[in-house]
Amino acid sequence: MFKKIFLFICIACAALTAQAQISFRLSVAEKTISLQDELFVTYTLSGTSRDEGMPVLNFEDWKVLSGPNTSSTQTWINGNKSATVAYSFVLAPKRTGKLTVPAAEIAIEGKVYRSNYTTVTVSEGSAKGNPAQPQQQPAQRGSSIFDIFEDFFKDPSQPSSPSIRPGQTPQEFMKEHNFVKVTPSKSIAYLGEPILVTYDFYSGIRLAAINVTKQPSFNGAGVIEMTEEKEPFKTVHNGKEYVVYRIRQVQLVPLKTGTITLDAAEVTTDIMVNDNYGLSATKQTAIIKNAPVNITIQPLPPAKPEGFNGNIGQFTITANVERATLPAGENNYLTVQITGQGNIEGIKLPDIKFPDNIQPFTPTDSQSVNKQIFPMEGTKIFKIPIIGKAAGTAVIPAIGFSFFDNEDNSYKTINTVPITVNFTAPLQKGTYERPLNTDTSNNKYLWMLGMMALAAIAVFILFGRKKNTQNAPPSTKENIKPLNPNNYKTVAQQNTALPEMKDIDLAKDIAVLEQEIQETGFYSKAKKILVASLQQRLRSNSPTEYSLMEELKAAPVNPVLKNDYENLLQKINKGLYLPIVNIEERKQVLAALRYLVQKS
Repeated sequence: MFKKIFLFICIACAALTAQAQISFRLSVAEKTISLQDELFVTYTLSGTSRDEGMPVLNFEDWKVLSGPNTSSTQTWINGNKSATVAYSFVLAPKRTGKLTVPAAEIAIEGKVYRSNYTTVTVSEGSAKGNPAQPQQQPAQRGSSIFDIFEDFFKDPSQPSSPSIRPGQTPQEFMKEHNFVKVTPSKSIAYLGEPILVTYDFYSGIRLAAINVTKQPSFNGAGVIEMTEEKEPFKTVHNGKEYVVYRIRQVQLVPLKTGTITLDAAEVTTDIMVNDNYGLSATKQTAIIKNAPVNITIQPLPPAKPEGFNGNIGQFTITANVERATLPAGENNYLTVQITGQGNIEGIKLPDIKFPDNIQPFTPTDSQSVNKQIFPMEGTKIFKIPIIGKAAGTAVIPAIGFSFFDNEDNSYKTINTVPITVNFTAPLQKGTYERPLNTDTSNNKYLWMLGMMALAAIAVFILFGRKKNTQNAPPSTKENIKPLNPNNYKTVAQQNTALPEMKDIDLAKDIAVLEQEIQETGFYSKAKKILVASLQQRLRSNSPTEYSLMEELKAAPVNPVLKNDYENLLQKINKGLYLPIVNIEERKQVLAALRYLVQKS
């Protein structure tokens, strides 16, 4: 019963969340026009997962000259698909006065969504001294940048639909006034050095619709998305004014030397184009794309310093112990912190030469990285449990960290200061001694899970007996119906009752991956196998490792297994940003994948 209520609440919350993201709004190009003018209006539906069909409309006071003209944009955020659909019309007023541009209605999954409505004042004379033209609407926060019609031509004499010159095709006309620009931060970079790449669409005319129909791909590099919703802005290029729309922005981490090609982004645009005499306008569609751009990736300079692991950027390092004086055999921790700009996720624990009197144990690490700035900034923290073997003074020597500084193109090694730890005599027997916990797994908690499970079963049985005693009719055994087994399904059985998923032969994929252990895309393919394993285990359709890991945390799965998944994902993510191939680490990843796939 409690499970059903909990499941119902989760589904309801998810439905409410999904519905809250849907918006339906009306925008008009002008609020005051003349009886001879035309009005450009747009109904924009945002936050859906697909094209929902045509809305219901009734233009009583208007004559429809053109439309509906439909354009759509699809975006993916954290693996979730979202569509924005714009329905545009060109209207002519039937009379003067305050006319209403009506609200539209559209049904989505049984629920009707209604847009806003607005009024437009129509006068006898020309509202601006010349015929009204379709204007671009200003950007609105929270809407997709690709359904925006920016009103940036403030000069009434500037035509909104330039005429095609005699002999000029619509495609040539569009390329003359629009283009896609790709801007890399560097044209020559080192292996593993982050590169900022930005794709922008420049428009020098008023457009009816902008739709990104092809995103660029990047082969031979790790990709870190930085694309954020950005309002269009004005700029001057080669003496001409443009409105700039952001298409995509990423950080690339080169994984091989040679040439990386920045692929083309394609933008499909709709415009209203006048004929040669300016008497009529027709909708024209054109595809605008950039020419591919090459970046040369060169190997790092030779004579790498000892301990160099491929880190590039600018960093600092500090180290300290939790207790500078303590009894021998007592629990202590050495913390090493590396902060800076660059491939933070690829940082490994530097080599530490512990003195004979200190016993180190398996370290743990954590990180905090801001990937939305270039270059990435963050901190990597390593925590190493240590104990003193006997009374005396021990000195942990300076810890060195080597990296390549891409600002001055040189290798650097930075060091911590030596750390002195004083160990007093061990505690006497009978004195409270804090034991050192070197077990970083969750095995020590398994007995608690068993006890909790037994307690839950006992409560469930007692509750069931009490309920049956209260509700049982005063009749013979023949009146007692058998228990419905569906009411007593295990969690695993309930999961299998969800919509069926097509299981993939992951063992076969691992065998293929083993043959590609030296290939550039090893870690990318390993992550796909890990994600597929999680999907099969959880019977989930979540496409990203982040959402799957959240589901795993809440799922009734062995805590040790949860820890194995988390550690393997962390190891794979580290490997994605390291340009140096380490075969032994890749073999460890393969072994861990086999183990988890067998368990799923």
